[in-house]
Amino acid sequence: MIKHTRLLKGLGLSCLTLLSACLASGLGSQVEAATPRSSDRHGFPERRIGGGTRSPNNDSARSGFPDKRAGGGTRPVTAACAFSPQELVALIPDNLLGQTASASPQLLFHVPAISRSTAVEFVLRDKSDRQIYATTFSGQGESGMMSLRLPATVQSQLSVDEEYHWYLSVICNQKDRAHDIVVEGLLKRITPNAALAQQLAQATSLEQVKLYQDNQLWHEALTTLVNLQRSQSSEGELLPLWTGLLESAQLVTLIPQAFLSEPLMELELPQSSLALPLFAGTDIPQN
Repeated sequence: MIKHTRLLKGLGLSCLTLLSACLASGLGSQVEAATPRSSDRHGFPERRIGGGTRSPNNDSARSGFPDKRAGGGTRPVTAACAFSPQELVALIPDNLLGQTASASPQLLFHVPAISRSTAVEFVLRDKSDRQIYATTFSGQGESGMMSLRLPATVQSQLSVDEEYHWYLSVICNQKDRAHDIVVEGLLKRITPNAALAQQLAQATSLEQVKLYQDNQLWHEALTTLVNLQRSQSSEGELLPLWTGLLESAQLVTLIPQAFLSEPLMELELPQSSLALPLFAGTDIPQN
């Protein structure tokens, strides 16, 4: 099931102008990542932006660490992917690890206009490289924010304090997966401490965004902020929170400044999982 909404429905041009000014001037809170950036630790390019990673000579495959939330190259890969790979961006921290307290977290991406005839694949694997979940769905034919919520069938398999490796692949050539445009990251489920749980229970939704961010609960912070934006909360209250969250993850330069005015495509992934082969370049980090 796919639902389409607009994050800034009913808000005027002044909001977008203010957001651009905030991002350009570097305003907003600066929050240090819980661990060093993946690119700093391993010398890998940005992995939150789309780019082909199926090559058997891929450096990240040899080292075992994901390094792509965004992509290399600016030219379309094939006719089925008539967009720049850099237009596919995973909204995750720059250390690539998104922590959550939920057994069914929501992952967000900024996507280009992927053709409805083009398949998109999502895969989740555990630290032993065992497939936890996999599915495919069609592109939505328009650019904007896309959210994927893991189905209930995954909940019982996400153990606390374990890291899981996920991939989102746009399949540009069904006969040659080396042309896939891929973003990837790590997901870790944690248990909030009692003090944080009490603070959250007493906080407003606006206050919860900052509490989640300060406690490295990335997916909760982002999901709460998206829900607030959808409900047309005051732009003056939300803009500093958006700016601070994007800056803390080094995402400001990776996504269009006007992305909040674009559609939000909410995809509910199917409960059943597909059995997929293990491609080259899909190794899980080994500690």
